[in-house]
Amino acid sequence: MAQHRSFTVMRVAVFAATVFAGLSVSAPDARAEDKLLTETVDFTGTITYLGAKPPALVIGAIRNGEIVVRGFGEIAKGSGKEPDGDTLMPVGSITKEFCGATFASMVADGKVSFTDRLQDRLG
Repeated sequence: MAQHRSFTVMRVAVFAATVFAGLSVSAPDARAEDKLLTETVDFTGTITYLGAKPPALVIGAIRNGEIVVRGFGEIAKGSGKEPDGDTLMPVGSITKEFCGATFASMVADGKVSFTDRLQDRLG
């Protein structure tokens, strides 16, 4: 059970990095004036990083137009340099989950339907 939880936490960490990368936001360790947003990103990133133990993790959040980006770990072992919003990371096959979650969100918002034809959307 602990291995499954660790794998799930790692998937969350990679998903967070993927979501952030998909937003194309470039802001090294950006801090918002929204203290709750900053604390939430710091707390979530810390718990995820400590639980999953990845070499590096970048997590970001946007709320009401404010952006917070936070890096954990090292970009290379022994470098002492934390990753930031400009750090490139491999995302592997997690992109399938990201696309599925994004599509489901768009369906829930009424922007698309599960039965829409892809050809009709690509214009």
